[in-house]
Amino acid sequence: MSAVDGVRAPVWPAGAVRRTGASRPARPVRPVRAQQPAPAPAEPTPLRPERRAVARVLDRYRAWERLTLDHPANGTVRRRFEATAYTLCVLMARRTSREAAHAAEHYLGDTRRRGRAIAPPEPDRPEPAPPGRPLRPVAPRDAVPVG
Repeated sequence: MSAVDGVRAPVWPAGAVRRTGASRPARPVRPVRAQQPAPAPAEPTPLRPERRAVARVLDRYRAWERLTLDHPANGTVRRRFEATAYTLCVLMARRTSREAAHAAEHYLGDTRRRGRAIAPPEPDRPEPAPPGRPLRPVAPRDAVPVG
């Protein structure tokens, strides 16, 4: 080590490269690219649900709608109808269930629902069960418990 002004500095061996900024070769400075405008965003393509899924949820929606109209006081029927309506709204990206049902019918095609009226149930044939779990019988609100 050598002493300069009373400070001992290390002596570098011959051929050694010092790792300081002064000994590095200067790189050429790259010019800053001119600001280019951002490309225009592409038109978003809406995702479409699978037709079979829409048909299945729309059929469930219609079945629960009929049951809700037949049994307006039944809370279980109403909750299941609302859950199915919500699912249909999410599938069709609509705010109301009526709009979602209309959009689903339009998406599936006009021929699917046209001319398909709901026939009244035959007297000797039981009404088909709604989709999902079987419903529990619900007593009327003014019913008095027995025993």
